[in-house]
Amino acid sequence: MRILTASEQEAFDKPPLFDHKERKQFFDPPKGLMEIGASLRSPDGQIGFLLMCGYFKATKRFYQPQDFHERDIEAVARVLRLTSADFSPVAYAKQTRARHHLLILDFHGFVPFDESAKSALAIEIATMARMHLKPRLIFDRCVDFLVQHRIAVPTSRSLTDSISTGLHDRKVELIGLMDDHLSHEGRRLLDDLFAAPEGTTRYRLTLLKKLSQSTRPTKIKEAVADFEILSDIHHQLDGTLAKLDLGVAGIRYFAGSVLKSRMFQLQQRNQADRYIHATAFVAHQFYRCQDNMIDLWLSVMANFKSVTAREYQETLVQERKDQQSQIEIVIDGLEVSVFGVLRGIRGVMEAASLSDAEKVAATTALSSVPTIGVISAVSAG
Repeated sequence: MRILTASEQEAFDKPPLFDHKERKQFFDPPKGLMEIGASLRSPDGQIGFLLMCGYFKATKRFYQPQDFHERDIEAVARVLRLTSADFSPVAYAKQTRARHHLLILDFHGFVPFDESAKSALAIEIATMARMHLKPRLIFDRCVDFLVQHRIAVPTSRSLTDSISTGLHDRKVELIGLMDDHLSHEGRRLLDDLFAAPEGTTRYRLTLLKKLSQSTRPTKIKEAVADFEILSDIHHQLDGTLAKLDLGVAGIRYFAGSVLKSRMFQLQQRNQADRYIHATAFVAHQFYRCQDNMIDLWLSVMANFKSVTAREYQETLVQERKDQQSQIEIVIDGLEVSVFGVLRGIRGVMEAASLSDAEKVAATTALSSVPTIGVISAVSAG
């Protein structure tokens, strides 16, 4: 398992790069450490001791003398009124460094990374492994845990080995639970995921990876069919999932591995490990399918609402056009049949050359039966 890249591992195991301000901050030891450093017999020990004091103050870690930075050596040598030539990494012996480590740890109230510290860290890693955190995040949290509990931080190799062991132990635990609690029917359903349905060369698991967002009726039918398949398998595996107790993070962790992996990579895993990944995948896709079905339903309803509103607006506009046309017909009828007659009657009444009898006769002629019928129809309309 690769937790750190080669460059990240190198950066972790080598002393930090300080600028001028940071050198003044970290290589200005308190009086107690300065007195210890000055009491050492050799210049190599004095410079090496104060260098490790500064590095430990910054990172809570110890480093190899061959990795000490030249500018840091020069800065510490000036503090001691020595020169950088007075320090040789080879002359700074391992036994001497070990004694200096204990002095620095005791001064800062820290303890070494011993077997007791390894056991405490293993418990913390086991807890994080059950949460299925990413290995790199576990690594960073291990460093924080050690500093918080005032334990010297070891090399990256020590930490990654502990993390790998913790994750392996969690995997062994899950495999045991899977072997003990997966039913025969559950095994058959999971094995079917790694088989291709008749008439196709694609595996069932591959077909269930992608969720369609299309609202086309055929695509919705396919989505419903996939949901029914996942629902049936999930129902059969519900008891096993409860025993595994993967949680949301664990389901997402193993399912994510399935989604990213090719089929041949999954088939290369041992059977129990493959079952764990496939079970988490089924649970993950089942929950995603539920969300997807709701999204499809909301999308279809929104589309239906949009289409209905558009059709209503079109119907409303057409009705208004029809109503306007009818009003224009009525107005035209009134203009001809009513107001035209009234204007004619007014003209007759105002004619001075006609007698009263002639006016009555003319008015009667204008108010003929067809005209009265039109007026009545218009009035009724």
